[in-house]
Amino acid sequence: MQQGEAQHERPAAEAGVAAASEPVPAAAAPVPPWPELPEQRAVSVGKGSALFDLHALVYRLFHAQRRYLFCNDKVELGVGQPKILTYLAVYGKATQRQVAQYFSLDPAAISRMIEALKRGGYIEAAPHARDRRAKEIELTARGRKAVAAWDAACADLEKAACAGFTDEERATFKALLTRAYGNLLDAASEGGERHGRA
Repeated sequence: MQQGEAQHERPAAEAGVAAASEPVPAAAAPVPPWPELPEQRAVSVGKGSALFDLHALVYRLFHAQRRYLFCNDKVELGVGQPKILTYLAVYGKATQRQVAQYFSLDPAAISRMIEALKRGGYIEAAPHARDRRAKEIELTARGRKAVAAWDAACADLEKAACAGFTDEERATFKALLTRAYGNLLDAASEGGERHGRA
């Protein structure tokens, strides 16, 4: 063996000794589907409990329903657009301001969605009957067809999400979600008032 070869081998041998002295990590076990992780019951507040709490459940439910509705060919609309069309289907003509207030959204965001829906032929705008500065939007025939398709997709979603629920459980589930939403609105309003008084 030549000297250069011996020098080349020494680091490799030393590396082998070092590797042998270090614990070799075991192969990672497959992670069970969320939320049935083995650690969830041991996690306390302040140490990541939010990974398993109500917030996490609602967050994952929201994204699961979004994937169900938009990651297929059932719906031709973009995310956020269906709610505007369904609002118009129920309430008829409306101004951009009314739609923004109903959904508690920034008027600029609603404006962008409305413009996209107008370009797509789902809605049309006309001067407001009593306010010359405002315009009213309403559904077109294509918009009404899109609402019908959206209603059907959402009915399929509810059926899939509530599989195995009794009628009573489904009604209770909706009622509890509604109450939780109202509680958060009240809490946010009270927090804003406290901040304003501070």
